[in-house]
Amino acid sequence: MTETTATQATDEQLRALAIERLDLAAEIAERKERIEQIDEVLLQHITEPRTDLVAGFKVRIQQGARRIDAKKIEKAYPAAQYPGLYAAKLDTAAVKKQFAPAALEAFQTQSAPTVHIDEVK
Repeated sequence: MTETTATQATDEQLRALAIERLDLAAEIAERKERIEQIDEVLLQHITEPRTDLVAGFKVRIQQGARRIDAKKIEKAYPAAQYPGLYAAKLDTAAVKKQFAPAALEAFQTQSAPTVHIDEVK
């Protein structure tokens, strides 16, 4: 096999993988949408755990997580009047301005690379 042929095969394989990935992503999106539709119907009809809905299945509804709305708290209880509710936090923007890029590297982490494929039309 010549170098050109090997490169072409690799290019074709990569193209096939890109197409397959796009197809899988579209399928996942469709399935997620269908799951959301099913959940919406179930939430309308079930308010407590049930085993009589479908034989062999117990359907549980878990309430959504409750979180504090920090912006509302900050507005109602400003730091100047309620300093005990607040903690000092590292200003990473200031750190980036103060450190040389080479010195900053020792304190940086990097996430795993991700793949994004957009079909060119």
